[in-house]
Amino acid sequence: MLKRASQFLNLMLDSPVLTVEPGYIVEARSSYGVHGESDDLALSVEWRDAEGCLWAADFLEKALADAELHGATVSLRDVEGADIVFRRYESAKHIELPPL
Repeated sequence: MLKRASQFLNLMLDSPVLTVEPGYIVEARSSYGVHGESDDLALSVEWRDAEGCLWAADFLEKALADAELHGATVSLRDVEGADIVFRRYESAKHIELPPL
């Protein structure tokens, strides 16, 4: 569990852009680390909806260990039992074009 939870924590923290479905940008990510205790808080995220209301979700180590990854989509269950779907966006690689 420890390794998988750590991998998902790093995945969530290392993503340059992270959104919450249906497309709200995650404004803040706070890591509390993974220490091998399934009921310890590991990650908190905050975002604003279309009306500007601030939302937050907290995730335990167990939620990170149980996370599902499908392509660029990560599904996690927060401490209140809600299923939260994130989408990761990576920067496009810069392609050098030959001079004309």
